[in-house]
Amino acid sequence: SFAYNFQVGSKRKRAFEPDEISKGAAKARQILEAFVALPLDTMDKTQALQEVKKLKDNLEKDAQNCHWLQKFL
Repeated sequence: SFAYNFQVGSKRKRAFEPDEISKGAAKARQILEAFVALPLDTMDKTQALQEVKKLKDNLEKDAQNCHWLQKFL
C-alpha cells in the first residue's frame, strides 16, 4: 500500500496511509465548517467560548484515533 512519509523530530519517518489522511482531513474540515457556522457575532462571549471549546474537545477526541490529525495539535 502507498504511504506518505513525514519527518518527525529526530530524522525518523512516520508513514501515514492515504485512508488515514483522508479521514483526518474530513474530520478537520467538519470542525472548521462547524466553527464557521457559529453565529459568533450574535453570541455572548461565554456562550461563544463554550461552543468553541466543544469543537476543540471533539477535535482532540477524534485525533486520539488518527495519528495524522495529531500532528496538527
